[in-house]
Amino acid sequence: MNTFLQYIKRFALGTYYGLRQYFVQYFLFSIMAWMFMWDLGKFNMLGFALALCFFTYTMLFYWFKTFAQRLHISLQIIIPYIIYAIAVYLSIVSDNDWNFKIVTFDYYMRLGLLMPFCSLAIIGIEQAVKTLLPEKLKRIVSIVWNVLTIALMALYAIAIVRLFFI
Repeated sequence: MNTFLQYIKRFALGTYYGLRQYFVQYFLFSIMAWMFMWDLGKFNMLGFALALCFFTYTMLFYWFKTFAQRLHISLQIIIPYIIYAIAVYLSIVSDNDWNFKIVTFDYYMRLGLLMPFCSLAIIGIEQAVKTLLPEKLKRIVSIVWNVLTIALMALYAIAIVRLFFI
C-alpha cells in the first residue's frame, strides 16, 4: 500500500511539474505571438493545435520521467517523443478518414513533430538555471516559479470560466 501511495504522489508531482512547465511555455508562446504580431485569430485552430502539442509532449515527458527515473536522460526524452510522434501521425491519419495513402509529410505534420523541441528547449533552460544558481537564489527562483504557476493556472481557469459561463 505504501508503494502505491508513493506512485500516486510521484504522479501528482509529475503532473504539477508538467502543468507548470506547460503554462510557462504557453505564456512564452503568447508573448512571442504578441511580439511578432501574429494574428492568432486567423490561425485559431493552428494556435490551439500548437498549444495541444506543447501540452501533450510536456505531460508525456514529465509522466515518463516520474516513473522511469533510473533511465538515462536521453531515453527519458526519446521514448515520450516516439509516443508523441505516433500520436501525432495517427491523429493526422484519423483526420483523413484513416486513409494512410493520402497522408503526406507536409507543413502541419512537420510543425507538430518539431513542437517538442521547443518544449525541450524551455525545459533545458529551466534545468540550466537550476544548476547554475547558488542555493539561496534557487529557493527564491523556485518560490517565484511556483507563484507564477499558480497565478497562470488561476488566470487560465478564470478565462475558461468566462468563456463558457459568461
